Amino acid sequence: MLGPPLTKPTPAGTTFCALSLRSEGYDVWANVEASGTTTEFIRDVSNDRMATAGVQLVSLFSIVCDLMRDWRNTPGTVEVLAFLTQYYPVYARVAAAHGAAVLNGTIIPGEEALLAPGL
Repeated sequence: MLGPPLTKPTPAGTTFCALSLRSEGYDVWANVEASGTTTEFIRDVSNDRMATAGVQLVSLFSIVCDLMRDWRNTPGTVEVLAFLTQYYPVYARVAAAHGAAVLNGTIIPGEEALLAPGL
């Protein structure tokens, strides 16, 4: 029985597009979770080719956070947490657990400095 496809760049999809754009001089950021392939070997070779060509290999979470930049902006906490709840539920669980800790006062000593830097 075959398992689910590995969700990594394929030579005909993400890799081909990324390498073509790099050859034209563009800065390219490729989501390594955005495509599929049949083996880990093909995934690794494709990622290596892109990295060697100067493509920045990033994850969905990295892209979301880079586009958002600051939790206080729009899109910010409300929009991004809704997106992550749907598409990256493991982070949503971490955020929910942290939010619950803040609300009930069980954050660890020293963590309050992270919540309001400079105050």
